[in-house]
Amino acid sequence: MKKHFLIEKNIIAILLLLLGAGLIAFGIHSGQMKSVFNKAARVCMECIGIG
Repeated sequence: MKKHFLIEKNIIAILLLLLGAGLIAFGIHSGQMKSVFNKAARVCMECIGIG
C-alpha cells in the first residue's frame, strides 16, 4: 500500500513538472520572454536609481 502511494505521488510530481515546462516553452514561443526581461530590467534600474 505504501509503495503504491509513492508511485502515485511521483507521477503527480512528474506531470506537474511537465506541465510547467510546457507552459514555459509556450511563453518563450509566444514572445513573452522579451517582455519579462524588459520589465525586470526597468524595475532593477528604478531600484538602483539609474532610471
